[in-house]
Amino acid sequence: MSEESVLSFRKLVSAMRTTEKEYWAHRDKKILRQSIELEKRVDGIIMKAEGNDVPQNDNGTFFLLVAELRASTIQYFQEKKKPQPDKELVNSLFKTIKEKEAKIDKMLLLLKDEQIKKDGYIIQYHVMERMPRAHQARSIFNSSDEQLANIELNFHYRHPDPPGTMYFICKEYLGKDGKELPQEEIDKIINNNLNYEQDRKKASGRG
Repeated sequence: MSEESVLSFRKLVSAMRTTEKEYWAHRDKKILRQSIELEKRVDGIIMKAEGNDVPQNDNGTFFLLVAELRASTIQYFQEKKKPQPDKELVNSLFKTIKEKEAKIDKMLLLLKDEQIKKDGYIIQYHVMERMPRAHQARSIFNSSDEQLANIELNFHYRHPDPPGTMYFICKEYLGKDGKELPQEEIDKIINNNLNYEQDRKKASGRG
């Protein structure tokens, strides 16, 4: 897979996962149709792929995870439609689906952040602190090095001051000039809004 194909597949899977979650949240038949069309497009790419098409890196791991998710999902619904479905198999497949969905969603966030950095944007990782009874959290450490921020976070986890204080990491997206990006620009970068809307339109037959 070329870099362009990898990015296109990633965006398609992102759109698929978004519509899947939207459907289960609202049970809207229109969203269901869009979700099914996006799933078919993902399945089509997976079916056409050959062994040497899969990159030997995180993108390859992502591709295989999506392929496993789709195979488990198809098997799950096929089994559920049987007159006497194997309940143990259905439960096992459902658990597998949820585990793979969680891994894929996490990888999508990581891969998107990688792409954002490649495009020249800056991600600042803030270690946030919220003391007991405090209404708001405050930044106590920040770095563009995620690993360093996690080290700082783990230190505070082990040594909360005072006890009961909550700690977590919050990401801040900066432009190529180092200035804070407007929320609209952040949403466009993170969610690939333009590509997502194009995929939605294609799925609904309006593109």
